[in-house]
Amino acid sequence: MAEQEGNLLILRTMSTYLLFFTSVILPVASLVVSIVSLSFYFGAREKIQQLQWDESDRRSECSALSDKVQGLMAQLESFQVRFEDIEQRRTSLLDFSSESPDLSLSRRGQVLRLHSRGDSAAEIASALGVSEGEVKLTVTLHELASRKSE
Repeated sequence: MAEQEGNLLILRTMSTYLLFFTSVILPVASLVVSIVSLSFYFGAREKIQQLQWDESDRRSECSALSDKVQGLMAQLESFQVRFEDIEQRRTSLLDFSSESPDLSLSRRGQVLRLHSRGDSAAEIASALGVSEGEVKLTVTLHELASRKSE
C-alpha cells in the first residue's frame, strides 16, 4: 500500500507538473516565440522600407544626373555650333586675305574692319592669329586717334 501511495504521489506530482507545464510554460513559450517572430517581422519590414526609400532616392538622383547630362549635351552642341561658326569666319577671312593680295589690309586695318563689323575681341584675335590684348589695344588706339581728329 505504501508503494501504491508512493506511485500515486508520483503520479499526482507528475500530473501537477504536466498541468503547470501546459498551463504556464507552453503559453509563455508561445508568447516568447510570437514576440521574437514579430520582432523579426517588424525589423525585416523596416529594412525593406529603408531599401525602398534608398531605391527611390537613387532613382531621383539618377533622374537629376540624367537631366544634368542632357543639359551638358545641349551646351556642348551649342559650343560646337559656335565653334563651327567661328572656324567658318576665320576660314573665310583667311581665304579673303589669300585670294586678293592686292586688297590685303594691314593687320591694323583687318582688326578695325572686323571690329566695325561687330566681332568681339576674342573672335578677331582667333581669326587673325593675334592676342586678344593686341586687338583691344589696336581698337583703343584707333578710337583715341579718332577723338583727337574730331
